[in-house]
Amino acid sequence: MAVVSGGVVYGLTALARVSLLLLRLLESQADIQKYLVPHLQPPSTTAFQQTSAEITSQYDEAAKLLQELQEQTTQLQTTLDGDRYVTSSLL
Repeated sequence: MAVVSGGVVYGLTALARVSLLLLRLLESQADIQKYLVPHLQPPSTTAFQQTSAEITSQYDEAAKLLQELQEQTTQLQTTLDGDRYVTSSLL
C-alpha cells in the first residue's frame, strides 16, 4: 500500500510542477511570442530547398559508393573464380 500511495504522491507532485510551469509560461505572452512561435512556424521555401538539395547530393554520393562497391565485389569474385580454376587444374 505504501508503494501505491508513494507513486500517487509522486505523480501529483510531478503534475503540480508541470502545471505551475505552464501557468508561468501563459503569464508571459511576450516570451511565448519571442521564443516559442518561431519554432512552430514551418521552414521557409529556400531552407526546404537547400535541405532537399543536400539530402539529394548525399543520396547520390551513397549510390555512387554502392555502385563502386558492387563493381569491386564483382571483380573480386571473378578473380577468385579464376584462382579456383587454376588451383583445380593444377591438382
